Amino acid sequence: MKKRSKISVFASIIALLAMIAISSPSASAQNLLNNPESVVYDSLHDRYLVSNFGDGSIVAIASDGTQSYFDTTLTRIAGILNKRDTLFVASNDSPYIGLVAYSLQTDDMLFFLPIPSVGLLNDLDYDNQGYIYISDYWDDKLWRVDMNAMSCTLFVDPLQAPNGVICDTLNNRLLVISVVPGTRPIVAVDFTNGSTSVVVYTYGYAGDGLAWDDQGRLYTSEWSTNSCHRYDTSFTHPPETVSSGHDGPADIYINRRDNILCVPNFYRHDVDFVDLNQSSADDITIPQNYYSLSNYPNPFNAGTTIKYSLESEGPVSIQVFDLMGRRIETLVNTMQNAGGHCIIWNADRYSSGTYFYRIKAGEYSETRKMMLVK
Repeated sequence: MKKRSKISVFASIIALLAMIAISSPSASAQNLLNNPESVVYDSLHDRYLVSNFGDGSIVAIASDGTQSYFDTTLTRIAGILNKRDTLFVASNDSPYIGLVAYSLQTDDMLFFLPIPSVGLLNDLDYDNQGYIYISDYWDDKLWRVDMNAMSCTLFVDPLQAPNGVICDTLNNRLLVISVVPGTRPIVAVDFTNGSTSVVVYTYGYAGDGLAWDDQGRLYTSEWSTNSCHRYDTSFTHPPETVSSGHDGPADIYINRRDNILCVPNFYRHDVDFVDLNQSSADDITIPQNYYSLSNYPNPFNAGTTIKYSLESEGPVSIQVFDLMGRRIETLVNTMQNAGGHCIIWNADRYSSGTYFYRIKAGEYSETRKMMLVK
């Protein structure tokens, strides 16, 4: 009985940690977000739509901040795209592994196009010529869907760790964040023949999402620094930091009508709406605790790197727990200096599922969720 009581208490703590209110234009009494991955604006209904990687649902956020479920049919989804009042979804679990489309006029599913042999379909964009491009992050591939023929072909293989994608139609190319350790280049893929070239090495100023503003400037999100950055149109100057204090910023989106940068926080289970009309980056920095904690990739299929920063020197412990609240590993248990640190958790001997890791440093304690997918 005593053992069950401990597990119950730990599970309750985890549940409370997961239910953090959304940072939306208006406060919402109910938070349905669960590892939000991607967000788009639906002008037909004046609402935002957010994909939940955690449970596969799509959540609608109304103009007053109220949340409701748009769809709960799917089980594991990543990127979403609103094009011509159709919502396209990159779906990663049976029976829907491929491209799913919904009508934004009726909210009904329009079709499902299977994509074979995928690892993790991640982000997607439409080129205005009838093609949708979808990155496969785990399998190092780029897929192209012909919407006229309703067929899918492998367009680039390999393309190392492709994450965010966005069409650059003026230059007849697709831009892709390639999450190569250290350099993290933004790669251009020619629409005509699939040839690739490096546009810019971001060196840590990009890692997940891409978005254009109305002046043709490219925005990127970066999970290791929990910030978003902006490049000039020629990519000749260092990027400018436009917002920080996020928590696992994923597929960002810009609502050009209102000049709002939308940032899904994968770990905090909410979305930051950043007003780009502010005069300086300092005005739109989001407050955050000096202590920070994150891991990437998440979800992962072998190992994941846990990154954290410490305010001061002191004893630090990092432990991993399974879904039942049982401690399965202690990764760190030692004195550490102030500043940034990282530790790799090798999960080869564990089965797929949800796990939690907890850091304790002085009076600071925080628990995060991570997903192992094999």
